[in-house]
Amino acid sequence: MAGKRWSLSRVWGGTRQDASASGPTTAGPSSNRSTNGTQHNRSQSTSNARPASSSHSRRAQPASREAQEIQFSTPIVEDSAWFAPDFMLGAGMVIIQPSTKKIVVLSDKEVYRGKEYRYWFLPKGRKDVGESLEQTALREAYEESGLRVSFLPIVLAHNAPGPPNTLADLDRSRLLPCTEPIYICTQAYEKRASTSRPGGKAEYLTFWYVGQVSENAVVEPGTRMADEVNYETHFLSIKDAISLLPGPYQLIVHMAHRLWLDTVEMQSQDWYQERIAKLHALASARNPVDATATARAGPDHSQGRPAPTTQAPQDTDSWEDSD
Repeated sequence: MAGKRWSLSRVWGGTRQDASASGPTTAGPSSNRSTNGTQHNRSQSTSNARPASSSHSRRAQPASREAQEIQFSTPIVEDSAWFAPDFMLGAGMVIIQPSTKKIVVLSDKEVYRGKEYRYWFLPKGRKDVGESLEQTALREAYEESGLRVSFLPIVLAHNAPGPPNTLADLDRSRLLPCTEPIYICTQAYEKRASTSRPGGKAEYLTFWYVGQVSENAVVEPGTRMADEVNYETHFLSIKDAISLLPGPYQLIVHMAHRLWLDTVEMQSQDWYQERIAKLHALASARNPVDATATARAGPDHSQGRPAPTTQAPQDTDSWEDSD
């Protein structure tokens, strides 16, 4: 990610404090690496600022003033229009192992001036022709990590309306877990081919999803591209993952982990179960013939190379639909 656009100090406010990552490796000399059209940030300096928890649940405890002042997004982007040669779309995934609460993080090595460096990143890559962003996220997660990954539904404050006559359409408080993207990142990148605007730069938009692997997940051989064969897959604690990953990855991983923990906690509480039961009862009263279908089952990506996906139920805080 381009450092001028993305830094934790811009998102969280205050002065960024750089420090060498803990562990047996040190920072590499360059800032970005291009792999098959995908750029993984290689910067090894990390912020000591720890993101505050998500404000989505924790109903009994109002957010502190400090937490309320924290912004989870960079400033708004001006209205823009990008022609096809000037942008590309991609998707990435934060992979969580619920049984251990570990985060899947990838690493690679490079030798520079006779010295070996290691850098850390999350699986992501460009969307193929005819592929949905959801399919891209699953494919890239599988190819780069070697793990069979599925989406991890979470309670999320998003703006996507529920399909008409579905349980998600009734969920105006956005309490149903969903698999919508939790972040979009923009990145300026150098284009080798011609571009319609001067400077030779284009926009790279990456949609970030949350995924999961099973307790007995193993890294399968032969899933990586030729320039990815040296990637290593690690299961790390959230603390270690944030300390090793560069700026924007820290924010995305923290938020994914926080949303998942909040979802688990929320689903264990009586008030939540009562609200969901009322939603199902209302859906059944409105459509008794096919009430169970109104929730729309999530995509099936349990076998092999991820299959085409369909949209899963959607949810968020009490936001009104505005199309």
